[in-house]
Amino acid sequence: MIEQLSFATGHYSRSWEISSAHLPADEFEFLQVCTWCRSPSGYFECFELSSNNAVGCKLYSTPWLKNIAAGGSYCSAEEVTARLHADHVPPVLLRLLLLAGEADTRLLIFDPDATQLSELPMFVED
Repeated sequence: MIEQLSFATGHYSRSWEISSAHLPADEFEFLQVCTWCRSPSGYFECFELSSNNAVGCKLYSTPWLKNIAAGGSYCSAEEVTARLHADHVPPVLLRLLLLAGEADTRLLIFDPDATQLSELPMFVED
């Protein structure tokens, strides 16, 4: 998934835009509350794109790597996961943030009008 989003097009970007349908409604609401509170966690902060109800996340200290060589200057995915758990980040959002962080993404936008990715689960309201 990371390879597809990062390099399949031949262009590398540090921004992802994915459908907000990849988040359960309560987890998208968690992001919205984060934008209103203006209180960043240790590894990301949120902002609102009010024109279409999208929410963006700015990720810090990426890439978040699973295996870090001694002396590396990157953040470990375990360290980030522990902090996100401590900040009560919901599980689906946590997984998507970790994927984005591993791909060295800086901006992740959850947009209701964005393309849905078949490799990610969908959460649609009844």
